[in-house]
Amino acid sequence: MSYLITLFEQHSYLILFIGIFLELMALPISGEFLMSYAGFFVYQGEMNYFLAILTVFLSAGAGITLTYWIGKAGGYKLIEKYGKYVHLGPERYKKTAAWFERSGSKLLVFAYFIPGVRHFTGYVSGVSKIPFRKFIIPAYTGAFFMGNLFYYPWKSIRSKMGYFPSSSR
Repeated sequence: MSYLITLFEQHSYLILFIGIFLELMALPISGEFLMSYAGFFVYQGEMNYFLAILTVFLSAGAGITLTYWIGKAGGYKLIEKYGKYVHLGPERYKKTAAWFERSGSKLLVFAYFIPGVRHFTGYVSGVSKIPFRKFIIPAYTGAFFMGNLFYYPWKSIRSKMGYFPSSSR
């Protein structure tokens, strides 16, 4: 475990980027854990607040955009063939697609905060043929809010203590 902590200390932005990106590809990685740990690093002054938010924004944006294009290219056949490997079989897809139909693009903003849903929103949006222009703004807005949710409390605590460096690293 100490090796992982040292690795994160040395390559925090890169590991945060890769971890969030892979989580949104529906791999079993805990983005909440990585962002919380990075938030603690922000609190300690080991990571820069704005760079941490930018890292999450870019990695989440890249991950959800790639899953959108994979879903769009693969279509429903992708769900039938490979969905079972990421817990998105035809039945779960139908439920999620129905939820998208009812909620529209608002779900894309809030899906980042629903564990198990954020991992599939890009795929479902692509398979459902949602136009990319309607997809991109709410998806990236959600990515921005997600980054702020995990880092702002740490920044706030630190600033109340009277110490929050404008930048580190």
